[in-house]
Amino acid sequence: LRGLGERFTGFPYDVQQGLMGDYQQVIASGAALTQAPTHGQAMMILLDGLQPWRETTLVLDSFHILPLLGLFGEAEPILPVHLLDSDAFINLGTVVPVVSDVPEGVMVLSMNVAMASGKAYDVDVPMGSLRRLIVPSGERVTLTLDPIPEADAGAGPGVKRCIRVKGGSLG
Repeated sequence: LRGLGERFTGFPYDVQQGLMGDYQQVIASGAALTQAPTHGQAMMILLDGLQPWRETTLVLDSFHILPLLGLFGEAEPILPVHLLDSDAFINLGTVVPVVSDVPEGVMVLSMNVAMASGKAYDVDVPMGSLRRLIVPSGERVTLTLDPIPEADAGAGPGVKRCIRVKGGSLG
């Protein structure tokens, strides 16, 4: 990522700060990820390496077929779309980072999770922690993010917003 950021000015990656652009989905591949003992460990490797600043859905190419999609697309343009939406790729989940300079442990985000099934629950997130939301894989949920004034959950410091995400294998 460092090399890519140095070569291409349009790729906003900084070694100290992470992936600062707005990427809705990152599809990752490679033996270190696909052969990780658990999906949770693959997710932690991705989070440590990418450090995304915006909500990002992390998808695992468990069969290493992503390079073939370009070739398939030349012959049958709709095929890659179908494959991307199939079980060939594993949606690990969506990460919603909170950026703030407050000390670790200070509550930076209150979140309401409203599921399509009608169930809802609240989650508070302290600075420096990871919270896994229990969301069935494939279920659509609406997250209402309410950060403290000193924290940015993707819309600016203190700005409340709602986002829709789909549950992955990790929630």
